[in-house]
Amino acid sequence: MVTGDSATGWLSGSAGMSGSAAMAARHVYARPEFVCQWCAQPWPCSWARAALLEQNPDLVYLSRRMGQVMHQAACDLEGRISAQQLWERFLGWIDVARQQQVWQLPAEPPAQPWWRQS
Repeated sequence: MVTGDSATGWLSGSAGMSGSAAMAARHVYARPEFVCQWCAQPWPCSWARAALLEQNPDLVYLSRRMGQVMHQAACDLEGRISAQQLWERFLGWIDVARQQQVWQLPAEPPAQPWWRQS
């Protein structure tokens, strides 16, 4: 059994993490089945998703990284899971999180571009 690699580096080590993220640091995937080592649920389990969102507020970056993990899973789970199931499991939940965010613009735009502000 191979454990999560660079992708789970997001979750490794609990220094500086909040309570939920520290708990989620245990929720890493095991290859080749891509199940959570802690709760045996398909990875990313709900704890891992919460930690990934908390530690990676940039959803574009998170999507890119999860796409890399999805590619690994597609290779390991070939013939056992459909492309739609892979997308829903590794990327679909990020889209739901993005849609649930409340996007607010600042009350007033800055008077000058950022590079001209002192």
